[in-house]
Amino acid sequence: MLPILKKRKKRKKRKKRKKRKKRKKRKKRKKRKKKKKRKKRRKKKKRRKKKKRRKKKKRRKKKEKKETRKSWPASPQ
Repeated sequence: MLPILKKRKKRKKRKKRKKRKKRKKRKKRKKRKKKKKRKKRRKKKKRRKKKKRRKKKKRRKKKEKKETRKSWPASPQ
């Protein structure tokens, strides 16, 4: 008898990754000692706290109403 062949599971195809270029290693340079510079100290100014200002609402001037024809007394005819 023939051996029973097992069904193989299908594998998902993987996306190929792009190869990264290798960087060349740089030679380390010897560090030179730096001379320390003296810092000049500045006097700190005291800051004053700002007061919050409230906005003043603008008051609109009342417009004078124009006299309309209706308000005129009826002319005697």
